[in-house]
Amino acid sequence: MLGIIPRDQVFFDLLERAAATVVKTAETYALLVRDYENRAEHVARIRQLEHDGDAIAHQTFERLDQTFITPFDREDIGALMSRMDDVVD
Repeated sequence: MLGIIPRDQVFFDLLERAAATVVKTAETYALLVRDYENRAEHVARIRQLEHDGDAIAHQTFERLDQTFITPFDREDIGALMSRMDDVVD
């Protein structure tokens, strides 16, 4: 039977991964402030998280370009992903 709501959960998964990246970045930044002696290690981790966040954003925008029906407004998905990416950047 056909449903009104698409069952493809990929956008929710991508948004969850992006949110988790934001949290990890914030936690690492807080650790950097508390443990400044090991700043090189923390900065390297933050840079890696930024690259991870960029990859998730790229996957999301590619998927938006390929998907006709999204689980909610495509502009909202794009805006939310862009804002989370901006936080990590």
